Amino acid sequence: MLPKDFIAKITPLAQGTHVPVSFTIAQAALESAWGESELAKQANNLFGMKAGAEWEGPTISLPTHEVVDGKTVEVEAVWRKFESWGSCIADHTRLLTKDERYKAAFDFTDGRSFAMAIAAAGYATDPAYGSKLVEIINQYNLEKPMAEETPVTPVPASSLVTGGVSVTVASLVPLVTWALNGFARPVPETVPYLLAAGLVTLTHLLANVSIQWRKK
Repeated sequence: MLPKDFIAKITPLAQGTHVPVSFTIAQAALESAWGESELAKQANNLFGMKAGAEWEGPTISLPTHEVVDGKTVEVEAVWRKFESWGSCIADHTRLLTKDERYKAAFDFTDGRSFAMAIAAAGYATDPAYGSKLVEIINQYNLEKPMAEETPVTPVPASSLVTGGVSVTVASLVPLVTWALNGFARPVPETVPYLLAAGLVTLTHLLANVSIQWRKK
């Protein structure tokens, strides 16, 4: 399936959840190879969701590749099977919202930061997982539809201008919230939490901070 056709099909199904639409599209594209993987074709499983002990629905067994001790190996796995893409997305949303590991990701509403947070929480064994999701979001401009649906009126008072660079304060609010949440956690949890926050912060600043050079 061509990326444009995949995006057109999945976008309406991904809307109306607590998960950023751009993240859902990017992760589904990555995990399903734009709907062309055997898991997607045979089981409508777009996100590589395995069938754990809690899963009571139908399953399918297929091989997959995982990173173990720094090496990529092929293993046989049991996966969840769905009737449709819609039911798969609904289950994916439940998984992310109910699992405490991913709670911090919901501090963000943009797909890039959400992706980095999900990756930092250990969704996949691939150390470059978050970067791959962000690359898809950027390459296919997946954040743009959301921005067009909710236009923002520029407010001069909401920006800081320093040396010809305009930084939108509103874009930094999620980052401040993330940091404060980190310091509010027990000491053993603070350091790894803030390390993950650093990755999210860098991505968020590069992608979402508005920079405008003054014309002389």
